[in-house]
Amino acid sequence: MGRKVRMVPPTWKHPVDTDGKLIPMLDSEMPIWDDDEMTYWMMYETCSKGTPISPAFATPNGLARWLADTGASAFGSMTATYEQWLGMIREGWAPSAAIHSGVLRSGVECIADKHAKG
Repeated sequence: MGRKVRMVPPTWKHPVDTDGKLIPMLDSEMPIWDDDEMTYWMMYETCSKGTPISPAFATPNGLARWLADTGASAFGSMTATYEQWLGMIREGWAPSAAIHSGVLRSGVECIADKHAKG
């Protein structure tokens, strides 16, 4: 459970129910596209089966900028910086959260720290 990047076509619209609420979808429930169609980056939460927390973007940088600028949830009410989101996007996923030295941190922050340390 946590955050995950899914590659989607530029025209992808995640399905909604009759009330307009996003329908959670596992990776295996996503449509099957050709690799050359999946050119956009979209952030999903995976605490449910998976629903988007962002629109689709042509670049990882665009997605990271949007997530940081809008204060998107990295975990609960925790947000993340542009650099933290970009590190997590490069990894492709992050757990919901982790406790490090007795401090609760979002998985996005933890994954970003892992990348920063090389």
